[in-house]
Amino acid sequence: MIVIGICGGIGTGKTTIANICKKSGYPIFYSDAAVAKAYEQPSIISAVAKIAPQSIIGGAVSKESLSATAVKDPAFLPKLEAIIHPVICKEAAAFISKHKAEGASLVFIEAPLMFTSNMHTLCDYTITLTSSKKIQKARVLQRKGMTAEKFETLYARQQKEMALCKQKADFIICTNGDILTTKQRLKQILCQIASSLESTNGLGQKQKGE
Repeated sequence: MIVIGICGGIGTGKTTIANICKKSGYPIFYSDAAVAKAYEQPSIISAVAKIAPQSIIGGAVSKESLSATAVKDPAFLPKLEAIIHPVICKEAAAFISKHKAEGASLVFIEAPLMFTSNMHTLCDYTITLTSSKKIQKARVLQRKGMTAEKFETLYARQQKEMALCKQKADFIICTNGDILTTKQRLKQILCQIASSLESTNGLGQKQKGE
């Protein structure tokens, strides 16, 4: 079974690409959805309460409060990620194992912080999505509750990760164009991976996390 990671900055089209793959019948692990579920776990609620007690409202984690705290205090986010990332990696590993046991041939892992979270170590290949800042901003400002100021903060914070994604990814897809162009590029990549595996008959396949 092949595991492909999808990463990219805010507004580059990660969810769009993941949904295309899902409609094609491939299992998709959505990191953002896994994070949302993780915040419901008592152990996570307890851990978050220790670093951000103001973000526990009515016994539950307030994602809005966490987001506001992260914007105000740059030192807060690494503390939060140290709590969340190991949990999400564990969930992704379980997802992969489940579908491997079920006989899946290809699985996708969608994760914005693919490399800083070490999620790439679970993948055979990684695809980074890129787009111009102008297009990213236009897409993101269509989201409910998003402001230009919040976008700029998130965009600036992601630049280190995006540099890693571009440097270390096996493939890059620029999503500035229309959806058809993006689909064609994705198809080319999948065909290239399949062709590479066929030509080596499984020998010399890149090891996970390389």
